[in-house]
Amino acid sequence: MLLEVKDLWVHHGRAPALKGVTLAVSEGSLVALVGPNGAGKSTLVRTISGLKRASAGEILFDGKRIDRVPAHKIVGLGIAHVPEGRRVFPDMTVFENLRMGAYRRLRSGKLMLRDSAFDDDLALTYEHFPRLKERSRQRAGSLSGGEQQMLAIGRALMARPRLLLLDEPSIGLAPRMVQEIAQVIAAITRRWRVGILLIEQNARMAFRIAQHAYVLETGQVVITGATDALAQNEEVKRVYLG
Repeated sequence: MLLEVKDLWVHHGRAPALKGVTLAVSEGSLVALVGPNGAGKSTLVRTISGLKRASAGEILFDGKRIDRVPAHKIVGLGIAHVPEGRRVFPDMTVFENLRMGAYRRLRSGKLMLRDSAFDDDLALTYEHFPRLKERSRQRAGSLSGGEQQMLAIGRALMARPRLLLLDEPSIGLAPRMVQEIAQVIAAITRRWRVGILLIEQNARMAFRIAQHAYVLETGQVVITGATDALAQNEEVKRVYLG
């Protein structure tokens, strides 16, 4: 198993934000975590990526515990986190943002700036997001919200991760852009063979592209299963699918 979260507890001060959360993501799979605002979804992702410390439980990546590993070393293991709110480097060009995604690989000498591996990854990223290629010399801060989300995902892909954590990629986007982003996320799983944990309030979109899903409420996983089965669950349909 690529990612295993076991009985994870996380506190904000004395208040528990996560209460015994257990989930798993296998290599090359797309798993969704859905739930309302305040359920603890972003807290979970921040804890996996080392930005938040767990109070109890374990997080394993490729069979090794990482819940006490610093965030910068977790990135080096092959985990890329695309946080909520896009957070591109606004004064850099699109190309410079994408190059920053490969920063650790460039710095370690694993590839040179004009290395064929870098060029191949850049070409594949542009294939997923043609608009980024069209705007490669444009300042990232001048892009639309949807284009900035594409850039944030593309920048993460340039790190060649084994696990991609996507925190609310559809938030604030028009329905047509949400559909486009969803199609690309599904394609990334197939083309890059990367495991994806997709954090979403938009359960309808998440269920359409993920194979498995967890429903998180008030810091606890209340329902889990294959997305086609969850989409037929009466309680899930009432609360999350309208």
